[in-house]
Amino acid sequence: KAAEVSLLVMMLLLSGGSGGTPSPAAPVASPLAPVPAAPMVAGCSGLEHCADSAESLRSLVHNASVDAMLIRLPEGANIDLGGYALELRGSVTLRIESSGFGAWLDAGQRSRVASVRDGASLSIVNVHLAHGLVEDESGGCILVEDGGTLRMEKSVLLGCEAVASRPIDPGFPEIRGGVAAADAHGGTIASLGSAVELIDTRIERSLAVDGAAIFCLGGSLSLLRSTIRDSAASREGGAIALVSASNATLRGVSLDNNTAFLGGGALYLADASRLMLVDSFVTRCEAGTVGGALMLEGDATAVLRDSRVDLCSAATGGGAAVDASRLEMHNSSMTSNRASESGGGISIAGGGMGSVWLVDSLIEDAVALKEGGGVFVEGGVLLLERSQILRCATHYDGGGMAVLAGGAAELRESTVVECAVHEIRGKGSALFVNFGASVVLRRTRIERCDSAMYGTVYVGGRLTLASSAIAHCVARDIGGSGSDYASRRGGVVWVVHGGVARLTDSTIDDCHTYDASPTWHSSMTLRARSRRLAAPPEPSFAPVSVDPHGTLSLANTVFSNCTAQTGASAVFVSAEAHLRTAMLSLELPCLAGVPPAIHADRGADLSIRALSVSQPDNCRRAPAELAASAVSGAAATLGAGVSLVGGEQPGAGEAPASLCSAGTCATDAACTADYEAMADALMVTARCSCEPPNLPSPEAASAELAPYEGGCLTPREGVTVSVPQAVAENVVIELSKTSRPETANRTIVLHMGGSSSAEARWTVDEGALPPWLSVWPTSGVLPAGVDKAALFTVSASSAHVAEQSEPYTAAINLTVSSQRTKLFRVPVLVIVAVTTSAKHSMWGEARPTEEGSFECERADAPPPVELEVGEEREVVFTACDSEGLRVAHSLPSLRSEAVAAAGPKAFHVELHDREGLRAARPAEMLYAYVSLGRYKATVASPLVGDLDLLLYVDGALVDSRHVVARCPPYLVPLPDRSCGCDTNLEPVGGLAESQGCRPCYMGYHKGAPGNGSCQPDTWPIIVSSVGGALGLVMILVLVIFARRIYQRHLLAMAAAEREGAEKRRRIQEAVKGVTSLKFPLSVMPLSKLREQGRLMPYEEARDAGVLRCCDTMEAAVSFAADHPLVFVSHQWLSASHPDPHSQHYPIILEAAEALCAEHGLDPSKLHLWLDYHSSERAGPHPSYWRAPCSPSATPTALPALPVAAVPQANEATKWLAIGSIALYAACS
Repeated sequence: KAAEVSLLVMMLLLSGGSGGTPSPAAPVASPLAPVPAAPMVAGCSGLEHCADSAESLRSLVHNASVDAMLIRLPEGANIDLGGYALELRGSVTLRIESSGFGAWLDAGQRSRVASVRDGASLSIVNVHLAHGLVEDESGGCILVEDGGTLRMEKSVLLGCEAVASRPIDPGFPEIRGGVAAADAHGGTIASLGSAVELIDTRIERSLAVDGAAIFCLGGSLSLLRSTIRDSAASREGGAIALVSASNATLRGVSLDNNTAFLGGGALYLADASRLMLVDSFVTRCEAGTVGGALMLEGDATAVLRDSRVDLCSAATGGGAAVDASRLEMHNSSMTSNRASESGGGISIAGGGMGSVWLVDSLIEDAVALKEGGGVFVEGGVLLLERSQILRCATHYDGGGMAVLAGGAAELRESTVVECAVHEIRGKGSALFVNFGASVVLRRTRIERCDSAMYGTVYVGGRLTLASSAIAHCVARDIGGSGSDYASRRGGVVWVVHGGVARLTDSTIDDCHTYDASPTWHSSMTLRARSRRLAAPPEPSFAPVSVDPHGTLSLANTVFSNCTAQTGASAVFVSAEAHLRTAMLSLELPCLAGVPPAIHADRGADLSIRALSVSQPDNCRRAPAELAASAVSGAAATLGAGVSLVGGEQPGAGEAPASLCSAGTCATDAACTADYEAMADALMVTARCSCEPPNLPSPEAASAELAPYEGGCLTPREGVTVSVPQAVAENVVIELSKTSRPETANRTIVLHMGGSSSAEARWTVDEGALPPWLSVWPTSGVLPAGVDKAALFTVSASSAHVAEQSEPYTAAINLTVSSQRTKLFRVPVLVIVAVTTSAKHSMWGEARPTEEGSFECERADAPPPVELEVGEEREVVFTACDSEGLRVAHSLPSLRSEAVAAAGPKAFHVELHDREGLRAARPAEMLYAYVSLGRYKATVASPLVGDLDLLLYVDGALVDSRHVVARCPPYLVPLPDRSCGCDTNLEPVGGLAESQGCRPCYMGYHKGAPGNGSCQPDTWPIIVSSVGGALGLVMILVLVIFARRIYQRHLLAMAAAEREGAEKRRRIQEAVKGVTSLKFPLSVMPLSKLREQGRLMPYEEARDAGVLRCCDTMEAAVSFAADHPLVFVSHQWLSASHPDPHSQHYPIILEAAEALCAEHGLDPSKLHLWLDYHSSERAGPHPSYWRAPCSPSATPTALPALPVAAVPQANEATKWLAIGSIALYAACS
């Protein structure tokens, strides 16, 4: 104050000199007047620009050519600007300062002091501004626009105005969006899209249309330790107006004695503007309509921290008015604010968009003449946390708070104390909840709020008390009007028609009602009798009163030491009203003549459960008297869940039948009779409970109340797991491995059960998973309320996994823990189908590995296969996949369509002569599938020497094996590399390889090795003498006779030996003929034959993939088990084609369909064997045909139909084929 006085005295002393303030009537100089050169001022250093007159100051500002300039004014200087404002534009940065008491710049009410435009920056330190004036413009002292910046420190701005040339209509629209050129805003400072900062600065006696001191449009404002006082706006914002998304921060600021004709006596915010008010003080501010201190509208936001709003007034919202905006107060207070209509402290409106949040704050001594002494809520939301509404009052409704239709309020850990209504018919001294409004009190206390006729808490809408209390409240003037039947109802809490009140875990303590006219009822009764009218209704006063069509719910609530003169000392329920109680405790006072605690008129709807009645220890009421003090009227006989019985406690099962009727307890709760409510068992109440395994619903107010309200829930637990698009709960994965492995994923879905909504945690036992199976993630949380969710992904890969005949099996152990724990075992089956790789298949056996598979490793130099010429030796080769693991199927693979399409069709084995002495083509060797990718090739060599056994797959070389062929021990090599008998030995029966050699007979010889017969010898004729001729002849005859007998014996033995060998061979052939196929069985489905439209040769049928082939006896038998076979024999109609003109083709189809009809066969399963498409050919006629080298489709089997042989011109092939036909038939 001393500094202000000294500055004012200095200004007055200096005003008489040449630099004094001109008269307000002085003409305004042209802004285009010439600017004189700036004289140098004595005492200035060479690095400073100094000025002691308006001319020198303007010259320095006008001629500034540098980006930054400092101008120093002498202490005590009072410079009259002479009607010319300082103009800053562009990139100029200017600082004007002074020392000591500072200097003054006086505009003399002929212009503003300065304008800062186009990004310029002005800083003023310890320089004071006075008497700026503009008409129909903004910024009486300083205008900052177009990105300019203003900073002021230790300065005073005095008597600045922005006035309008026309009268301001009080109903002029409020500020929205922009400012026209003729608008007069910001009496001292106007910031249009710019930044303003004030530090230790004071603004006084400012006038404007909007924002008397400061007007900010789309810019930023910062005030620190500053003051705005004694300012007035003809519309909004007695001190500051913020519009168009402006932002302001005020710290340590005082706003005192400011006025707005319309709204926002101190502060006005609109159009999404933002205000932070910290450690500040707003006092003695006034608005003509709304918001004595603050007015917020248009999505504006204001936050008050550690601040006070005192002694402000308005018609609505004496402290603050919030319309479709947000106000927050933290550790702040509003004290002694007043409203001539509604909302002495705060008024909230805006159709549900306005909101106020008070935290650790206070509204005290607020007064409204109509509604809402402390807070008025209409169409908005109020939230109080740890706050107080203290000693607030109104003349009519809601001394502490009034919430009207569309409004909502919630009080948490707060208090409403000593609030009142002054009119006798005022409603709700603490709280007025009108129709369509909603109020929630949590851990909140209403205390010492005495009421008159219409109660402390008036409930026409919806009221909820949770863990709260109403204490020490008195309804003193009930019935005071004396002439209105409506005055005969009421209490501390009054639930009127359509109102709903719910009290949970709450207390009504030491509340009392008094009838102000005790003689009214008796006088009205006498008057009614004299006029033969109906008697007036009985008084229905009570601490809690429920009117017809009102609803009251009491859950775990206590009435303690409450009284009434008439009606009921706790709850009065009118006819057609509703009362629901659960775990209600009545602590009756020990007073004589007190009405019963609960009274209900006939026709009331009651449900009373778990009622507890007690009295002080020093009270000696008889049991019957105590029962009468608890319940009276209709409540004694009609209440569901409660019944009065006299005398001794009845036996088990003797409770009234209506005690546990439908609806007595909540869902899934058990209902039992409780005889312990009173010491002498005069009252039986229904007790509800959640019996195990059921759990209390978390939606209930408490676990104790759940059986009564909220219900019991079955525990949450896992029910099933499933795999999407699977028919069972098993995880079945089919993998293929062609040139590279395949990976497949399956999702596991968990289904939860139970009506509870607890979260569930699940884990997977990773240790039980095999290497080829993975799970991700292995644990997680299923949120509450989610009954079905995908938990994890099961991945299986065919990498490093061998094919096997049976699926790989495993189990996923899943543990689901919620309110119950359950273990699931999810079976997993993985089927791996691979293609045979030519690169890794090989001659020989696969090597077993530690993992149980078989790995194909080719030896660097495997030992040769040694065999004798004419001998058949079985040589094993193994089919392997692309990773070198043994396969488990024969070719072609039928395990999956992908593998069948990508994989090879057949192996091929050939025997090559290394020396190449014979030009014949390589010999083809037969082979047979054994099992699990193992084959046996039958190898026989007609030559002696080194040969190569070559293995092919679909024409690609797979592997080779060295073969060494030798002659049998009884034969010797011949020059043509065949085997034959040695010298003087000849073949037995002409076949040395099969039957061996024998010596030449006497008189025969053979001079060289070979397979030829012995030749007879040439003997000389010895002529004997005639004398010894007879003797010699006799000897010769004997010898010849003996020799013939011996030769016949030898021939007989040889014939017997040949016959035995032939029999053995035929037996072996017969045995082999019935156990193995000499040629694969190749058949074509009837449907495929019909699709071709003609008979087609084997090569075309094989390439088209329409044949089904069986390589082994086992495959043929399996095929015949499921498919009927038809063998067709027909005449060839030409040498090159069996049916060149399609004469036989339709007959064959017709015959096959007739067989299906005759034998009841499925045509789709019928297969035909026909020479033209079932045997490979070397020429056009059947005589050139031979068995196919590879099958091309998948065989399966059914019983066969009539069989006919195929003519073959080649004798060897013909007999082999004939032998196979018998076995074909035997397969079926």
